[in-house]
Amino acid sequence: MNKLRDGFAWTYREGKNVALKEFLKWLLISLATLVGGWLWAALQRILDADSPLASAPLWVRAKAVALDFYGSPVSYSLDLLRANPGTTVLALVLIASYVILFILLRRSNWILREVSVERALAVQAGLGGRWPHAKPDDPGGAPWKDLCAEISRHDNRTLLILGANGVETFGRQGSPLYEVMQTFLGQTRVILIDPNSTQAAGRAAALSQNTGEYKRAIGVSTKRLRDLRHQQHSIEGRYYDGLPNWKMIITSRTAWVQYYIPGQHVAETPAWRFDSTEEGSGLYNLFAMEFERIWRRCEHREMALN
Repeated sequence: MNKLRDGFAWTYREGKNVALKEFLKWLLISLATLVGGWLWAALQRILDADSPLASAPLWVRAKAVALDFYGSPVSYSLDLLRANPGTTVLALVLIASYVILFILLRRSNWILREVSVERALAVQAGLGGRWPHAKPDDPGGAPWKDLCAEISRHDNRTLLILGANGVETFGRQGSPLYEVMQTFLGQTRVILIDPNSTQAAGRAAALSQNTGEYKRAIGVSTKRLRDLRHQQHSIEGRYYDGLPNWKMIITSRTAWVQYYIPGQHVAETPAWRFDSTEEGSGLYNLFAMEFERIWRRCEHREMALN
């Protein structure tokens, strides 16, 4: 909140400075336009062929105009502009245009500053992407191929998965992470809901699923981990006994996060990606720490993978 408050305070100060500079700039331009209109009108009077001094030398006519102005600058200027309505109207139109342009520029500067602050906050949080859902076969959803590529990256040695039954994430053939977990050689840790807990039955009921089928889905995912373990993969698994809240898939530099909403399949909820930041202050670290906290809390609920 402090960063957000400071960011908007900075936006307010910068916005005021920019607005003041723009106002002064366009005010000077407007005055210059008005003066220019006045000079043009004065030049027309000097060169007026119908003037009583039309036959006099140019310097005499200019001197006469200058003396008239010197005698009463304000009255002379108003008379001059009234006598040349085209010049006056042009000056007023230009001034009005500058005022409107100033207002538009001020609004656009505020919008750009707000966007800049929001982008800075997103960078600080490590926000790498947001998708409306995570359905594998539905366009516009989370890019599972990118996640698989991230897991398979040569320098990634960590895969952490926190889920509910896991069957549609990695447990069943054809699920998004089924193949990549077969080839991944780093350390894998998986936490799923305890099939014997009341919360497993509660989650099944929330999704209008049969409790027995939901528990069997957890068994399918556990068997998949056991098979990988027998193939000499470095895999550990534990169960938790609470209701599922966060779904996390974490590598050494990214955290893919969703939230379990009661009555809604997790694939239908928005998916977020948070990237590790250089200063370590982003949300990636917080989700990685949360996974470790849950992992330690479940140390007495090991999956039987041997």
